[in-house]
Amino acid sequence: MDINQKILLTGASGWIGKSFLEVYESTFGSEITQANICATSSNKKEIKLESGTIIKTLLLTDEINLNRKYSGIVHLAALTRDKVKNYDNSDYIYKNMELLSFTLQALERGIDWLICVSSGAVFKSNKIEFENNLNSNPYGFYKRLEEIIFLNLQARHNFTFICPRLWGGTGKDMKNHQNYAFGGFIKDAIEKNEISIKSGHRVYRKYIDTRELMNLCLKMVQNKETKIFNSGGPLIEIGDLAKMISIELRGVKVVRNSVIEEKDDHYYPTDSEIDELFHNYNLKYSSIEEQIKNTIRSLN
Repeated sequence: MDINQKILLTGASGWIGKSFLEVYESTFGSEITQANICATSSNKKEIKLESGTIIKTLLLTDEINLNRKYSGIVHLAALTRDKVKNYDNSDYIYKNMELLSFTLQALERGIDWLICVSSGAVFKSNKIEFENNLNSNPYGFYKRLEEIIFLNLQARHNFTFICPRLWGGTGKDMKNHQNYAFGGFIKDAIEKNEISIKSGHRVYRKYIDTRELMNLCLKMVQNKETKIFNSGGPLIEIGDLAKMISIELRGVKVVRNSVIEEKDDHYYPTDSEIDELFHNYNLKYSSIEEQIKNTIRSLN
């Protein structure tokens, strides 16, 4: 990767946008990060990185009007799953397509690479679901639509396209903790001194630190490796996760309903492709214990 290349980062003020900025700066340094990355968000903001570096964001609409050409795009701008309730399904898709249209304008000027983070929500029962997803799962419908659009453009323009589907993320950059079991448990433990598990069955998840995922993506960009793949990480049942968080936070109370349903909930990818990628790039996952510690720091 040319250290002087210009990069458009949309959705920069979000959780994964912050993770990308942290990884990029740790790889190339503060000066290059500030010079190379055009960070955009829905409102102008200042993002403070761990090093103290300040990244000022532009409005995406203002940036696109400048008609700049970028070597790479990191597309993260989207209305997240928790925003679905604020719109009817067609409006939710339309609003996301509006955000996507700005990225497509920049892409059509010619790029070398694109990173887009998708979601495990594109799957239903371990199969990609699309046509029937609009009413039952508009977020998953949109994320799959986004994948298809970028795949078609990649075939036409031959740029490197990297698209991890995030199933379960953690880490120092997490926001809106209450929307996720991992973050919600930690938030409740700190604020309420109690973790409450309401599910009547066992729930299994795999979690990955989003900085580690972005680090993998950046290395794939450098290697010009095009791929859509599922995130992975250590597997854990959420009752065990709650107990580990309790231990880390010195004995916070864990309350769980009796497990009365026989059918377990397995929401995680079953393939091992990301494990192979981590091996090929000499990377390692953080353990669940390490991920808990890092996610606790996101609340400080």
